[in-house]
Amino acid sequence: SGELIYAGAALSKEKFIRDVIDAGYSNVEFMAGIPGTIGGGIFMNAGTYMGSFSGILKRIKLIDYSGSIFEVEVNGDISGYRHMNIPDNTVIAGGYFSLPLSGNPDETRKCVEAIISDRWDKHPMDFPSAGSVFKNPEGLSSWKLINDSGLKGCSIGGAMVSEKHTNFIINTGTATSTDIYNLIKHIQETVHKATGIMLETEIKVMGQF
Repeated sequence: SGELIYAGAALSKEKFIRDVIDAGYSNVEFMAGIPGTIGGGIFMNAGTYMGSFSGILKRIKLIDYSGSIFEVEVNGDISGYRHMNIPDNTVIAGGYFSLPLSGNPDETRKCVEAIISDRWDKHPMDFPSAGSVFKNPEGLSSWKLINDSGLKGCSIGGAMVSEKHTNFIINTGTATSTDIYNLIKHIQETVHKATGIMLETEIKVMGQF
């Protein structure tokens, strides 16, 4: 009836999906198997070929550094491919989602389970990672550029380019943030040398390296 569903930033995507389906709604299947929280999903405008956060997100609740709470509408000016242009010096508190009623919640659950199963088949879900590392250049696939540049299985310290999906950097057990950062830079430099394309990261790097 036009009402919105609110989710706090700290809520995991996994629990959000489960609660939404249990409440009789759908259109969250695209985020099945994507790691992280609702706040991270909003910030990154996370998604897959099936959809993204901006397709269901209507408003974002923010807190600025003075403690003021306010909301912004989500539209084409604020959302883009794997990013959300939220105001500087703010923290995401949560988001308001517009979701359709599910005609068959059991079928929605089965769809989510099938997507997660497919992700386990194609992605290195049995190792820690931050998901896809690089954005896809227009008309191209990052994993293929990395693979064709001979980087499958390439490692620095405990960080390794996954042999199952080369757009994932996995922690084989001892990786430090510096290992991962250095491997990202090595991938970018190698792919650029081989193809002339500079890959742009989806993940956000924080701190000094």
